[in-house]
Amino acid sequence: MAYIGIGYQGSDPSFLRNLVEKHIAWLKGDRVPRFYGDNFIVLYDSNTAREFAGKCKRAAPENSILVYPMDRPIEL
Repeated sequence: MAYIGIGYQGSDPSFLRNLVEKHIAWLKGDRVPRFYGDNFIVLYDSNTAREFAGKCKRAAPENSILVYPMDRPIEL
């Protein structure tokens, strides 16, 4: 399985949580994103996750979203 990590480097600590809440019904079609703090989420790699990463980039200030391809989820 592959995953996508989305990191946010902006000044609004609730940005990702608000965006996930706004699109949660749509995101639940795959799997619910996992939060690691307020500024990093991990999603199962799918077309939905890639579209959501694009929505994050469009909604955030320029250069404040980083998307990471991941082979497996973060284990803490």
